[in-house]
Amino acid sequence: MAASSYDEALNGVLVSEGGYSNHPADPGGPTNFGITIGDYRKYVNLNATAADVRSMPVEVAKKIYRERYWNAVRGDDLPAGVDYAVFDYAINSGVSRAAKMLQQLVGVTVDGEIGDDTIKATAKRDSAQLVGAICDERLAFLERLGTWSVFGNGWGRRVREVRAAALAMAKAAPGMPANAPAKPLPTPPAASSGWGVILQALLDRFMWRRREPEVPARVPSPTQPTPIPADSVPPWLATMRSLQGTSWMPGQKMPPAIQEWVRVIGQKYPEMASYLASAGNDYFSCCGLGAAYAMAMAGIRPPFGEGDLDRFLWADSWRTEKWGQIPDVIGPGDVATFDFGGGDHHVSIIDHVEGDMYVCIGANQSHTVKLSTYRKDQCTAIRTPTN
Repeated sequence: MAASSYDEALNGVLVSEGGYSNHPADPGGPTNFGITIGDYRKYVNLNATAADVRSMPVEVAKKIYRERYWNAVRGDDLPAGVDYAVFDYAINSGVSRAAKMLQQLVGVTVDGEIGDDTIKATAKRDSAQLVGAICDERLAFLERLGTWSVFGNGWGRRVREVRAAALAMAKAAPGMPANAPAKPLPTPPAASSGWGVILQALLDRFMWRRREPEVPARVPSPTQPTPIPADSVPPWLATMRSLQGTSWMPGQKMPPAIQEWVRVIGQKYPEMASYLASAGNDYFSCCGLGAAYAMAMAGIRPPFGEGDLDRFLWADSWRTEKWGQIPDVIGPGDVATFDFGGGDHHVSIIDHVEGDMYVCIGANQSHTVKLSTYRKDQCTAIRTPTN
């Protein structure tokens, strides 16, 4: 219901979409910042090539998102949180489908165009409950697609993160009661027999627009660190917290902020300089690099064994018994390694613990330094840094 939601929503979209991709299983074809070559030809250059999409400035993507998606779903008129959930759904699966889904949920005429009746009906609903229903319907739709086995991890992760962020936006909205009563939300009608079934099947197969980044499914994260007395925060954790928002998207050259990580580590530990140089400036998973920078700033040498698999850029190297020590009590500042399956490993710094989850802050968490929450059963090792 406020235009100020747009910047936060757009940032979430750009983090989710990442940089350039051209996955063979993605009918959207060449895509950059989530803008497919089809959209680029439709809105920018009718004769655009894959090279044009690859070189597209992010400002072009932002303009398309504002004019063709946010405005199309009347984001400025929707309640906070609901606006982001509908906006992201529209980008991923089409404006018409997102609009129809919202109309079904709030009980107005379903025509695929959000008008005054839809806006009024949405305003009468509990925003947090509506966000949950939107994300439930979206996930159910994606799970029916034939390409769920290819992109399901990324899609599921995206829906979970959108749900968490949208709920936070809804609950923080001015005048939003903590436990507002709400009418039960209707269940979207199932396709009827005959042509309805056929049309629904066609929609399920083709009405998706682009792939999600192929990252493992992870539990959504809180947005702020848990308060710890200043004199109790380990310096490497304080460093990582100060880096929140630093990002490196696939397809980009190494950003200046991350080049500084490389410079600092190489300066403090000259024997590591050639190893860092060999990694180059093209995109790579930088979780180990971020952890190494945080350690170097605290005067702690990161893992640096004989082979590349024993050195800090390799996430699993941080579980070695030759580095740090096993903590008696797991707490803020401990370094955790995770295995998400399929050879995908990750290293991050524990900020705090919530039940069966480790809330960690680290690099390359949705391509950004941010808080993320991981299941304890995905953790392979925890080490307390030592000099």
